[in-house]
Amino acid sequence: RQREIEGDFFKKNQLCYDVAIAYSTADDIPVFVLEQIKATKKYLFIHQSTAFSKQNQKTLSRFDGVVAVSDNLCKKLKKEFAIIEF
Repeated sequence: RQREIEGDFFKKNQLCYDVAIAYSTADDIPVFVLEQIKATKKYLFIHQSTAFSKQNQKTLSRFDGVVAVSDNLCKKLKKEFAIIEF
């Protein structure tokens, strides 16, 4: 239900931002930032060890940057998604 509420809020928001930051936990990639937020740059912050699948590689590559908040997580993501810069 929270995603529906967030989606409604951002659909109504027609502002354009310099930067939008998506916050990812567990297996979640918040695509509403990609699809509903107008911003010059969009970044994804990953805060937990994840089980992202290879199908998520395309979604991850749509962000201007992906930030892993720990060295261990960064190493894991670099290994799983070699073509994406972390």
